Amino acid sequence: MAAEGLFNMMHLESGIKVDLIIRRSDEFRRVEVERRTAVNLANIQTRIVSREDLKLSKLVWARRVHGQAISAAALEARTEYVG
Repeated sequence: MAAEGLFNMMHLESGIKVDLIIRRSDEFRRVEVERRTAVNLANIQTRIVSREDLKLSKLVWARRVHGQAISAAALEARTEYVG
């Protein structure tokens, strides 16, 4: 896939938001995908990345997009883990 990036989808009735990340072609992203965990969400079997990898992904994305780092506390406030 030529495009690399991040976007999200939201289920309006429940308010659940899901971040969808198109994997970049670097070593961290390859390993991140290998470490995913199988989960069952609303009777749908899927795989999700670890909370730690999600935080790292968001920090890297924020730095790349906004040209600045965000604090760990601000990131924690924005990151919820389902599992």
